Amino acid sequence: MNKASCLLKVSLLIICFIVTQSTFGLGKTNGYKIEVHVSNCQDTTVQLCNYYGKAGMVNIVSTKTIKKSNDVTFTFENDTAIVGGIYLIMFKNKRSQFEFILNNGAHLQLNYNFDKPVETASIIGSEESKQYLAYFQFLTPFNDRHMLIQKEMALAKTAKDSSVCNDKVKALSDEIRQYRKMCIKKFPSTFMATYFTALEFTDMPKKIENNNEQRDEFIKKHIWEFYDFTDDRLAFTPINEGKLETYLSLTTPVADSIKLAMDLLLKKMEKSKELYKFTLDWMLRAQENAKVLFADDCFIYLVENYYLKGKATWVTDSFLTSYKAKISNLATNVIGVKAPEINIFDIKDQASSLQSIYTKHDYTAIIFWSPTCSHCKEEIPKLDSAFASLHRDIVIVGIDAFRETEEWRKLVNESHYLNTWFHLYDAKQTSDYRKKYAVYSSPIVYLVDRNGIIVGKRFTHSNLNTLFDFLDKEKNKNKK
Repeated sequence: MNKASCLLKVSLLIICFIVTQSTFGLGKTNGYKIEVHVSNCQDTTVQLCNYYGKAGMVNIVSTKTIKKSNDVTFTFENDTAIVGGIYLIMFKNKRSQFEFILNNGAHLQLNYNFDKPVETASIIGSEESKQYLAYFQFLTPFNDRHMLIQKEMALAKTAKDSSVCNDKVKALSDEIRQYRKMCIKKFPSTFMATYFTALEFTDMPKKIENNNEQRDEFIKKHIWEFYDFTDDRLAFTPINEGKLETYLSLTTPVADSIKLAMDLLLKKMEKSKELYKFTLDWMLRAQENAKVLFADDCFIYLVENYYLKGKATWVTDSFLTSYKAKISNLATNVIGVKAPEINIFDIKDQASSLQSIYTKHDYTAIIFWSPTCSHCKEEIPKLDSAFASLHRDIVIVGIDAFRETEEWRKLVNESHYLNTWFHLYDAKQTSDYRKKYAVYSSPIVYLVDRNGIIVGKRFTHSNLNTLFDFLDKEKNKNKK
């Protein structure tokens, strides 16, 4: 990533993270009471929601049916203790929402116009609440200013033009950051201060900005520097997923390094129930669905060392049973084991085997794909081109993933890029390939060497070169 795109990405994240507003009024022992008055209301369904990990992802806490009216008043109330965090009043069918910080025991009164919730908002609760709303209203014009800079960036024709845009982005971000710092100083004991502090970052030395390796190492080292691991309310904000994605993406892509990085972070969160729960569940989903080299190994590690050892007390017995079965199946096809043999037939209905193919080539790509899968139609041609560009002794084996035989035959015959592949399918439905290779979606991709050892899996065309760079390094390391 070049300096221009890096600065733009950082600024976008900063602006995304700060779209929140809050109150601090306390009036109940536990739970909350939120009285809302909306003028010019144009919807009949309103929801109380809270963030959970990232912008755009919310939990619906409560739903009410109301009448469209020039003036409508409704109340959300609960007597059960809550963790707190960033909550939203959202209308189901219209793009109107109001965001605020809700703490346990709060009694708040929110007033705003349906069409312009931020500009017209007022909050009765505390002086701090008014200051936080003032901050949010301070942000309102920044979206327009940022959009103008984006348009300028799109029209930039020279390095100088891009540099000017980057300077504008940085100036915009600096204004917002300074306002946040002022709020932290003025209200140090509030959740607003905790949240803003979690958004802080250590300025990167200019001398390493253009050095990818040093820059990535610096970001990973400092990404959690200002984060309060003792405050569970941070689980209910839109910042955690972005931090987690960055943290793991900058970790050395080797199983042991990824496992260590996950362990270290979970250790910091183990005394904060909600943060620990969100982080562990997110890591599990991320490794389960990742298209990277050691994802399955890391997924198995999390299941075995956290979920099956009672460190995820919130999961059900059925969840544990299903994931125990899943890792049992994955253990037969992780990197480093021999690819399971399957009884299979070629497109001419002649009996074939994987071993008869992979022993003749340095590498064999085994791709389970579906002729009706839109993702396959997009990814398969790109994978084919990516393999061809490597100029190595690689053969591709395409296997009908879900027994869509007629559609599969038709597409094979019509697609010119498939001419050089070996095409196989489970004609007699006796191979048990779905279990042996964990084929529950498509495309599923494996790479095996001449000895049939799995050396790569679940990768895409975009990280194929990274996979072979890793394999080449491992070969050179072993020669030494």
